[in-house]
Amino acid sequence: MTPPVPGPLAALSPAARRALAVGLLLPLPLAAWLAAAPLLAARQDAEARIAAAAALEERAAAIAARAPALAAERAALSAALARAVGPGGESGHALAGAALQRRLREAATRHGATVRSLETLAEEDAATVALRAQFRLPPPGLTALLAEIEGGGWGFAQVTSLTAGVAGGPVPPGTARPLEVQLVLRALRGGGR
Repeated sequence: MTPPVPGPLAALSPAARRALAVGLLLPLPLAAWLAAAPLLAARQDAEARIAAAAALEERAAAIAARAPALAAERAALSAALARAVGPGGESGHALAGAALQRRLREAATRHGATVRSLETLAEEDAATVALRAQFRLPPPGLTALLAEIEGGGWGFAQVTSLTAGVAGGPVPPGTARPLEVQLVLRALRGGGR
């Protein structure tokens, strides 16, 4: 047997050989960490999305669980309101709409309208009343009337249908042509008092 031939590393001191070994081994864990970091971040992101989805699902289930109780409460309140307002049927709607008709007539007249007709409409829901109104008024009056109705003070009242057109006929010089307006106003019974 021949003795082994010393290589170029044999000429290095033991401290230099250790430093070289550490220098060659250090990049391996660093490369592994750099490769694993995006995977770890993606996993944490996925876990966060799963947790958010689970929280959303719990909230939706809680809301859905309240739906029957809220529907029962609405039915009870509608029935109590219908009993408080008075008799049902067409006459009940007419009686419930009388105060709302009076209030709409007064407001329309205040804003320069000529009221042509007011009609209480039959509603399927006993808790609401609806009016169909036809009148003629100047354009600024229509804007002011709608602002008054939907601006508050009328309870839960809302204009659900509105048709307006320019009225025909002679107009004094310097005045705007009036509008022919038809609207449907819906409100909770007793809201027009």
